[in-house]
Amino acid sequence: MGRRASIIVSILLVLLTGCGLNNTEKIEFSKTDFRHITFNHKDYSITDNEISKDNIRNVLVKDYKVIWINAHTGKILSKVSNNSCTLAIMNIFQTSDKLLCIGIDDKYFQIAPKDQTSNLLNISRFSSKNTNVELDSGDDILIDDNNCRRIFYRGEAYYITSEEVSSDKVGVYIDNLAEVRLFDAETGKKISNEERYAIYNKGEAKDRVNWFYGEVYSIKNSKDDEESLVVKINNVYRRAMKEE
Repeated sequence: MGRRASIIVSILLVLLTGCGLNNTEKIEFSKTDFRHITFNHKDYSITDNEISKDNIRNVLVKDYKVIWINAHTGKILSKVSNNSCTLAIMNIFQTSDKLLCIGIDDKYFQIAPKDQTSNLLNISRFSSKNTNVELDSGDDILIDDNNCRRIFYRGEAYYITSEEVSSDKVGVYIDNLAEVRLFDAETGKKISNEERYAIYNKGEAKDRVNWFYGEVYSIKNSKDDEESLVVKINNVYRRAMKEE
């Protein structure tokens, strides 16, 4: 191997090992207040210091999840309820200033060691997302715009999988959503009409998914009837599994 080739290989190795990306580490949230997190065996708190997207550099921990919190206390909930809000959490990042931050919805907030944090994230930032309806008492089916692969029915969350369901497994008709969503392929987050026009004008429609939501049914002849629904997506019956 020539000297030039050796240099190129060395540079590639540095780039691959120096990026700091951890695909196995996950973010753990305090059940009593989501603003306190743990990753890499260290405790951190989410501050109210918002970071500009332009300052984001490296992904340190790749972890995407959707959580439900009490809109007043920050307590993590097991399902949607009155006065709750849904947050899309994505990754731990490093900034150009070597600070750490976490992605929440479409914003980024600095995180700091728990014992060095005084200005905790202000939960009222997300007050406009409050769920102020009694989902437990109604039969309306709602699509989660923070993750369009998720729907809510009778207070429970169901995740629409890629598993197709044969017509003989389709049970009782429940509702017809008759809605369309364009969303991000990775996060599932709905893309607004303004973003949609910008994407098409720039010809950047990759990594986007377009779904037409049709009828919703129960599923029959299955041991997990009560744990699943059938949702017609782009004219294909797909299984939606109840989330824990």
